Amino acid sequence: MKKLRSLLIWLVLVPLLVLCAVIFGINLYLESRLKPEVLVALIESEKNCRVDISDCNVSILHQPAHVIMKGVTFLPRDSFAENATPLSERPPIEIGTTYIRCPEVVLKVRLWDLLARRLQVNELDLRESDVGFTILRGGGNSLKPLFASLKKKADGIDGIKADSDKNGKGDKPNGTPDVAASEPLEKKPFHVSELPLQSTLKLAHLHGGVLKMMIEKSGAVIEVKIHQLAFSDINVNPYDLETGNTAVMNLDCTVAVDDPGQNLRFAEMHVGISGGITPFDATTGQLNPDMKYDVIFHQGSYVQSMPLMEKLGNSTDELQKIGLKLEELGQKEVLREDRQARVGYRDKRIRLLEELVLPFDNYQLTLAKQSWLETGDSEHEFRGNMLIARELTAKALDGVEEYVRSRVGDNVADVARKLVDPILEENQISLDFRSKGALGKPSIKIDNPLSDIKDGLKEKGKQLLNDTLESMLKGGKEQ
Repeated sequence: MKKLRSLLIWLVLVPLLVLCAVIFGINLYLESRLKPEVLVALIESEKNCRVDISDCNVSILHQPAHVIMKGVTFLPRDSFAENATPLSERPPIEIGTTYIRCPEVVLKVRLWDLLARRLQVNELDLRESDVGFTILRGGGNSLKPLFASLKKKADGIDGIKADSDKNGKGDKPNGTPDVAASEPLEKKPFHVSELPLQSTLKLAHLHGGVLKMMIEKSGAVIEVKIHQLAFSDINVNPYDLETGNTAVMNLDCTVAVDDPGQNLRFAEMHVGISGGITPFDATTGQLNPDMKYDVIFHQGSYVQSMPLMEKLGNSTDELQKIGLKLEELGQKEVLREDRQARVGYRDKRIRLLEELVLPFDNYQLTLAKQSWLETGDSEHEFRGNMLIARELTAKALDGVEEYVRSRVGDNVADVARKLVDPILEENQISLDFRSKGALGKPSIKIDNPLSDIKDGLKEKGKQLLNDTLESMLKGGKEQ
């Protein structure tokens, strides 16, 4: 009986020990192939960037297998990447305005792909990523050149480097190349053939993080604090975009718009976004997302000192002619309830697919269908309506009466009424407007058929003359 028991133990123990040894051996082998130095060298040999990875671990006990990278950073290419300087000999990285930093990246891959030295990622998890870049004039961005292929751009890079040497303009003292060196890489749009993961990536998930975009033209900074972001049901077939070119996006975030020069935050909006994406143009193969999605603007979001509101409140010629001022429109306004919008994005343009109504404290802002905003230069064209709250309306109408009184005397009621009738709707000021141009310096036109005080005075004069004549005629008849 003891011999049978010992035999059974060995029959179980030996395979188990062998299995553990195999797992340990495979794990050790994979970790030797996926050291930070190896990965950095691989990425920098193919892409136009500098990379830093502090640690990398492999776990084959999970299914699929996990590759866990920590301290991952992408920066514009510098002399250390260009000269393939060993990771241990590089100074600490210096963060500028263009970067990607992620404390932890988890790649979920098939074990066989790892053993075959292929990094075909099925799922991607990012933790608390921090991304910064500049949106350039004309719509490009400073992040895109980091992922340009060195193999396809080698001729361009060599030519730039040669010209740089001739002109005596090499790398900057801190190892950062001259900005001009990356400009030609921006000209050619990203093509589906450059997609590193091809069609194997099925899910990408971002847990927290911050995205900071500086608008070169206006100097404004857009900061997106990401609570959750997921790209799911990813189906991209580089060889047949007609049948494989879709994904689903779900995003919960807070978007803030700042003016660093004035130390002012124009807006802070808590929004939820969900909808389908067509990542690539099927005809050209170039990256040009065509998105149609639902956006929820959550209660408690706010705007303040927005140029559109301030100019609409007190600077338009049409309103000045009748003495109407609405300075309060530039104050902080909080969204009173959740509102949903249907939005489209293509060719760097965000457009409303349905009318959007946003009720704030002192007014209700309505933007018409097909209003649009360019993401690259903040050019826009809005059609809409501003419905002013009753309390603010009463205050503004008192101002019109004072304006008229200062010009025609105390008998102003009928003149003032004639001036404001075209903008009143159930005792509330209702302004139909068009706004276009740069969002920071909008050109605004009021569409209400407003007349100015001169027209009112002419009408008043005619009325006074008629009253005088009528009075004289009555007096003559009595005599």
